[in-house]
Amino acid sequence: NVFEQALANRRVALADRHPLVAESLLSMGHLLFTLGAVDEAERRYEQAWEMRKDFYAEDSAMVMEIGCLRGKMMHIFGRYEQSIAHLRLVLEQQMKLKVHHMLGDFQIADTHFELGEAYQGLGHYDAARKAYSTALQARRKELGTEQPHPTIAMNILRLADTARRVGRIEDATKLVTKGVDTMKASVAPTHHLWGAALVYQADMQLFAGDYQACLLTVQEAQGVLREHFAEEHHTMGWLQNTQAECLRRLDDVELALKAHRSALVTRRGSFGETHVLVLESVNNVAMTLAWRNRKFCRG
Repeated sequence: NVFEQALANRRVALADRHPLVAESLLSMGHLLFTLGAVDEAERRYEQAWEMRKDFYAEDSAMVMEIGCLRGKMMHIFGRYEQSIAHLRLVLEQQMKLKVHHMLGDFQIADTHFELGEAYQGLGHYDAARKAYSTALQARRKELGTEQPHPTIAMNILRLADTARRVGRIEDATKLVTKGVDTMKASVAPTHHLWGAALVYQADMQLFAGDYQACLLTVQEAQGVLREHFAEEHHTMGWLQNTQAECLRRLDDVELALKAHRSALVTRRGSFGETHVLVLESVNNVAMTLAWRNRKFCRG
């Protein structure tokens, strides 16, 4: 691909270790992450991190940029406590850089957001809400209070997910609506982030018991995301899991089992065997098999 070719060319022209080679590694990491190759993306980020430390001060904005990405990969692979400790150190240094006008609010917002993701993964929902709220405030400060932007939309949707998990259903419903509307105003209906927003809408519909609407939203999201991602992408696993839960509640055990098995295969391909989402899918398959067996015995 273009990024691999650029990386190879820069290594030939500039030697193996050069700031522009680090930039190409970072770009490759972004692409691989978007495509769902998260383990390979993490490897590229680590290479870029080590290389930038050779050229810039370890506490520089250039190094801290990848520091935030490292924290992101840690929580994606379920290393939540490690991610929190790392991101706190990154944030501490970023605040020092901001005092000297060497870093803006938007970069700091990214770190707060990833900190929220790590807290959410641990089930520390109040800490997650505070981190997401701080990120949202910083992004609005940078972009304007009413300016629609996909990062603001995603921030609102993560706040909605946190509210849903602690039982604040009215707040969660309002936030999902606001987040989806903001995303719709920010990107084209064929953009992968629109598909991501639909994932949150489907989850809220599932929670509210609107199963038929949920299945329609899942189908729409799958149609959008399949234009951008392979079937093995981790977001597709999330959708397969939501679809399976809808089907289970509609008493369609065979289709629910098929969808849960698909989610398990997708998540294993993305995260390996021991990730919390893989373990969740293993449990879902087992529960659905038990439910099918009970129905068979009653029949």
